[in-house]
Amino acid sequence: MMQPQSNHTAPSLLVIQTAGPDSVAAREALDVALNAAALDIPVQLVLQSHAILNLVTPATLTEAFNTPSVQKKYGMLELFDVPAPMVASEDLQRFGLTAEQLSIEVTVLSQQELHQQHAHFTQLLRF
Repeated sequence: MMQPQSNHTAPSLLVIQTAGPDSVAAREALDVALNAAALDIPVQLVLQSHAILNLVTPATLTEAFNTPSVQKKYGMLELFDVPAPMVASEDLQRFGLTAEQLSIEVTVLSQQELHQQHAHFTQLLRF
């Protein structure tokens, strides 16, 4: 007898983004996450180190580093039912930021908790 499948499958693709604003790698990581979601591949985005600066609103970060089109693309994650990106509390502290200063909702975890999350995914991509 087959068991019914849950609509809430655990993410199988973990996209780790470390590249900061104005980086081709940052845009590629976001594009991979959005494309996977569009194909119904469960995906989770993790922003580490300078990648957090991709979510800083233009009022907080100079306009030269963060374009509105990138901010809109991060906002599309929610449209595709991608869970809120995960960020390390240590990275927020390092840049003097709070989760409330970011342009989209994030899940804040400790660096250790983020590393433990890696075991829950079948595929890992790092940008």
